[in-house]
Amino acid sequence: FRLTHDPTNKPTIAVQTGEPTTIPTSEPTGKPTAKPSANPTVSPTEPECTSFKFLLMTDNNGSEISWRIYDTETGQGLVNNINQQYANNAFYDWEWCIPHGANYRLEMTDLGLDGICCQNGIGYYQGVLDEVEIFSGGKWTGRNDYRTFYLDATGTVSYTHLRAHETR
Repeated sequence: FRLTHDPTNKPTIAVQTGEPTTIPTSEPTGKPTAKPSANPTVSPTEPECTSFKFLLMTDNNGSEISWRIYDTETGQGLVNNINQQYANNAFYDWEWCIPHGANYRLEMTDLGLDGICCQNGIGYYQGVLDEVEIFSGGKWTGRNDYRTFYLDATGTVSYTHLRAHETR
């Protein structure tokens, strides 16, 4: 094969035997096509995060239940469902991506002071991080139940369970 070039810049291929294949190239100009930037731009990176699901099954008194998840260092709410009205004996689930490198706390509140299991129905809550359950509960007395967990920079979790009467 022989690659030839005509003046209209349309390459053609001619078949010839016994000759090596040659491909013409244009001569380099010696000049770059664009100047390199003295201040290259850097794309911002999003913080790493991991999929987190929160599941809630209410008891016979869904209107007495509220919950929130917040960063224990800053107090900033990750999710705040305190003013939400829940139906009785109903299932709810939420999912979002939570940032790595923070200490989080779930605060469950029951205005009936009897938890969400077992005096007034079979309610529960569950936290699932990257498809693995990291906490669950429902039976408590008093106003609040807490679950605290730390998500390190790699997304590895460590967690502890703290009751309302315990301190950290």
